[in-house]
Amino acid sequence: MRIIGLFSLLFITSISHAEITTQKEADVFLEKYCIALVGEIERSYVKQNNHVFKKDWKGNNEISINELADVYSKLCVKN
Repeated sequence: MRIIGLFSLLFITSISHAEITTQKEADVFLEKYCIALVGEIERSYVKQNNHVFKKDWKGNNEISINELADVYSKLCVKN
């Protein structure tokens, strides 16, 4: 849940500094956002693997790749 809050803040901050008025601007923004999201998924995956290796199940539960992947699938995957 903490990760979703972080991305929500990033999203809101990015929009508050620039108003997107065209589809091209929206596409550029989403492309950058999706790249950042994939980077966060990768970092979470590495952290999760480290917790599993250390058998730290509590720390492993704090990292929700599923939530990040859900956001990615809704905003970044084109059908």
